Amino acid sequence: MTFENTRNLFTKDGYDQLSDTVTTSDADLEDEQNSLSREKDYRRNTTIFLPETRQGILISVWLSVVCIALAIIVTNVLREKHNAKIEDICFEHSTYYSPVIKDIDTTPRLVTTNGSLNWPSIYRQPPGPEVDAAWDEISSNMGVFALPEEIALKAGLHKGDVRVPAGYQGSGDYIASLELTHQLHCVNFLRKAIWFNYPHYRNNGDEFRDPQPVLEMHLYHCLETLRQSIMCHADPGVVGYKFVRGREQRPYPDFNTPHKCRDWRGMIDWAYRHMVPGHPEEEDFVPGMDEIVYDVEP
Repeated sequence: MTFENTRNLFTKDGYDQLSDTVTTSDADLEDEQNSLSREKDYRRNTTIFLPETRQGILISVWLSVVCIALAIIVTNVLREKHNAKIEDICFEHSTYYSPVIKDIDTTPRLVTTNGSLNWPSIYRQPPGPEVDAAWDEISSNMGVFALPEEIALKAGLHKGDVRVPAGYQGSGDYIASLELTHQLHCVNFLRKAIWFNYPHYRNNGDEFRDPQPVLEMHLYHCLETLRQSIMCHADPGVVGYKFVRGREQRPYPDFNTPHKCRDWRGMIDWAYRHMVPGHPEEEDFVPGMDEIVYDVEP
């Protein structure tokens, strides 16, 4: 056997002369290359989480959670402010300017009125100290308050209107009271004037000391004030009817109806906080230099 043949024996499917390792066929080499390629791909696609990498991922996740939570909080706050803004705009848009608005909650309250005939409200009790005190608390006890000129004129008062005299708290400011309390006074006066209450209050005096023509004028004034107010704030709510056992032929109106009501208690409390001593209808006032004296009652 020649040397050439011997070399061929060792190089064909045999030993490699240079590396002294077993050589393979082309198919084996291709399989090995494919295997190596898959291993490289596997290593390339497999993430090795070192401690630093894990810490970075945790920080990223934590920051993402915080950002989402902050976004939710900010969104809710902005939504609440937006809703409050809408309520304020609606209130101011449907109401003539009043200094009370900025100090009370203008959000309407969903209230179901109690129109039951036998509801034992304190405001519908027979004449006596308790019912009188309840009515006075919401209609007259807070008296009047003082308004600086700029606010008074903006609220509808006029130059030359009555001001707080010297020596009193708020001296120089304009005297004012709430329209709400005026309307409630009218309701209270009508309550006293109904025929089964009238003898009691007639004997006690107050407004009923006036001569008959003045008393009649006062009563009609209160009725007209309430009529105008009710129609001005026309309530579009509806009243349904219910059947009552034993009188099915005559359906009964259900006056227990839902309404969106303003914060009347907030207004009353505001008036008490801003009240000044004395009352123009009970104290002796002397017109000042810039206060107008009118020829007839307004």
